[in-house]
Order: sequence, then structure tokens, then C-alpha cells
Amino acid sequence: MTFAGFGSAGRLFLNERQSMGFRRRVRSRCLPFALFALLAALSACDNEIPEPPEPQVAKTDPLRGNINVAIHSDQPGWGYTTNGFQYSGFDYDLGNWLGGEIGFNPTWIGASAGQRDDLLINGKVKLVLATYSITDERKKTVSFAGPYIVTQQGILVRTGYKKINKVADFAGKSACAVLGTTSLAQLEGQMDKKRITAEQGLSTCVERLLKGDVEMVSTDQLVLRGYASKNPDKLAVVEGLTFGYKEMYGVGLPHGNGAYCQEITAALKRFIESGAWDNFFRKHFPGIPDSDQYRPDPGALDPCPAT
Repeated sequence: MTFAGFGSAGRLFLNERQSMGFRRRVRSRCLPFALFALLAALSACDNEIPEPPEPQVAKTDPLRGNINVAIHSDQPGWGYTTNGFQYSGFDYDLGNWLGGEIGFNPTWIGASAGQRDDLLINGKVKLVLATYSITDERKKTVSFAGPYIVTQQGILVRTGYKKINKVADFAGKSACAVLGTTSLAQLEGQMDKKRITAEQGLSTCVERLLKGDVEMVSTDQLVLRGYASKNPDKLAVVEGLTFGYKEMYGVGLPHGNGAYCQEITAALKRFIESGAWDNFFRKHFPGIPDSDQYRPDPGALDPCPAT
């Protein structure tokens, strides 16, 4: 179809049609660019809106409900069992007392001295109550609340054995101590290391003593009193003989856990001041006249890490 026969009117109509087509093409070509600019502007606005903060999550669960607590299974007077589930001892009673005060139920996990650190570090237990001495070296990987007992190194011998009365008598004697303990390190500073047998558990050392394989066993004196009271006809603590630095027993905690520490430290203060400490001590260590030397000052318990 042509518009040649319509003269000037036809040419005007044709020009108008061509102009409209051009405008449509321009609009159609500009639409993608306009849409892109709009999306970019919206995106820029979105980027200016700050994201909501992440919810704060507690570092550890509270000490409530059933929790795993490590305890010795072979130390009479502290943590002892003959059937693997019914425990007795000062640490056992203290754990149950703390549970009643704070609101948790201990699930007892038997542990050797060398396992205590790893059980806390690996999260297998939340607490350790196992004659666990507070030391700067241990504080690098675990934390403590306490102390709840103060003691020193002592010596266990067979009943009637009279050849050891002072540290100088260690010379030429054979001894046994437990691997991974401060007791072994202190004993090595007092006698020939070659004459010391190191075992995984204290009960193995006591068995060696009873068999005559060694002449003495060394660890914290209060621990040794537990063995002597259980078997007084065969075992005796050397009275008046202590050596080394003071051992401070603490409740072992996950490293840096200030919340656990503050809660347990406050409970330990009440434990000592209320008379419960004295009751438990007399129960598990009868016959010791001067318990004051083993009782810590409730007003001078160790400070806790910041929460």
C-alpha cells in the first residue's frame, strides 16, 4: 500500500506514522535501561539497611538438670566404689551437696588422675570432683572453683614399718606415685627418680605396697588417710611427716567458665561456713583431731575468671 495518490495530506500522514514508530522504538529501547536503573537504585537502598544483629548465645548451658561429674573410683574417703555405680567419699558427698544447693543432679563418671583434664577439655564432663589440685599449669587448659581442702604430701607404709620418719629417710627406698599428678613431681624432687614406680592409679600403687614391691606410697596425706582407715591392720600413714607445697583441691571446670565458677564458689563458701564441711570431714576422716589445718578460709577462695 502506498500514499502517493493522496498528495501533501498523504505525506503528512506518512511522516506522522514514521514519527510514532520512532517514538515507540525509542521507548521500547529505553525501557530495559530504565528498569535496570530502577533495580540498581533499589539495590543501593537495600545495601544501606543494616542487617539485624545475630542473637546472643550463651557460652555454656547452666548447671541444671542431670550433668556429668568426674570422680575417682579407687580412693577411699574421697571417691570410692566397689560395684561401679554406688560411690562414697568426701568428693561424692560434696558433689551431691552442691547439686542440692545449685539445682543439678550429678551423673558420676569414674576417672583416673590422668583423665581429669581431658574429660573437661573434650566436654565429656562439666565438673571434676576428684582430689583435683589447683595449679598454674592446669589453669592453662581448665578452670577451678575453690579450694575446698588444703593438704600436703604424705607417706603411706605397711603397718609396723619403721624405717621412714623424715624426708632424709627416702634415700635408698623404693616408692610409688601416680602419673599425671603433682605428687609424683614433688616426690621426684626428694629422691632418686629411678627408684620411683609411676602407675596410672593410686590403688595400683597400694597393691604394690601390700605385695612388698615398694616400701612407700606418696600422695596427698588426706588421700593416704583414706586408705589407712579402710585397712588399718595393713596400712599406716607416717605421722608427723609432710613435705612439699600446699595442695589446694578445687572443683574442676571448663576453661574460662566464669559463670560456673561464680556459682560454685558462692556455694563452697556456704559449704564451709555452714558446718557441712566439718560434718563431712568427721564422717570420712574420723580420728583426725586437728581438722582446722585442712579447712580453707571461706573468705579467701580463689577469684573467678570474668564472664
